[in-house]
Amino acid sequence: MTGHLICAYLHTYVRHCCQDRRHHHRSGCTFKNVAALASHVGLAPRTRQSGASIKSDTVSHSSNKRLKRVLFLSAFASLRTDPISRRTHNKKCATGKRHNQAVIVLAHKRLAVTDVVIRDGTLYEPQPVK
Repeated sequence: MTGHLICAYLHTYVRHCCQDRRHHHRSGCTFKNVAALASHVGLAPRTRQSGASIKSDTVSHSSNKRLKRVLFLSAFASLRTDPISRRTHNKKCATGKRHNQAVIVLAHKRLAVTDVVIRDGTLYEPQPVK
């Protein structure tokens, strides 16, 4: 259910978000690739640096907070119902990521899948668990 809500919200957002033409690519307002969309949403890692001081990768705080929240909460909810999401989360946590970082990875994956669904005009069909 949350996948359909995300798809609808993202579709509406991508079509009506940009009044400027910086991101105009195909018909409507789209982004060059999923990485550009993830950066706009605030799910892409960003290195903070100032002179010789380089801090660790963090996510951007200057982003579309509503869309980021929708994606984050849906990724968090998927941990209960989707075994693939749970496995991905556990794998990221095993490599040293904190819980919120692992959920952001899931949100980024959901954004990529949603982008493909919207771009191709297809329905989302989850893959069977292997």
